[in-house]
Amino acid sequence: MGAETREFVRASSAKAALDSTGQILDLKPVESKLKQWIWAYQSLLDYALINALTLRTTPDRCMTEMLSITLKQTSRKDVPRYFAVEDLSFCLIVEALADPSSGIEALLEKSRQIRAEGGIGMAIAMIFVAEFRLLHLTPTVVRDSLEDYPTDNRWAFVFTEMVAAGKVH
Repeated sequence: MGAETREFVRASSAKAALDSTGQILDLKPVESKLKQWIWAYQSLLDYALINALTLRTTPDRCMTEMLSITLKQTSRKDVPRYFAVEDLSFCLIVEALADPSSGIEALLEKSRQIRAEGGIGMAIAMIFVAEFRLLHLTPTVVRDSLEDYPTDNRWAFVFTEMVAAGKVH
């Protein structure tokens, strides 16, 4: 996913996208919905990050990998179902570091600080909506040990299904 990841990071700094006729789209309403969607699903995103990156057993992964979440807009207008999960994958943080404006370096520095204080670090979800060329980095701070945290290997299925059902906690 190297070149594709770099392209999405680069494209995320663009303020406009084009529709199929070449018209410039106003991204502000979609950006607003995306931020609301992330806020609504923050607990589910935390769960997905901890399980996807297997932070309980491999805490160092928060320094090397991100969870990449591709969303697509649906016909629904309510925030929880405004987007559907199109793809879940992983990408290397070093790929995003190629673009200094990505903000990744600041997140890594914060993660190093958390680790120096005895925490696990900061896990990052890279959420993008390809049709609008929108990208949002969503960090989850993991300060406490995950020793008692149950591992869920079905995290991708659970995440996708809960989003599809519009279930927020």
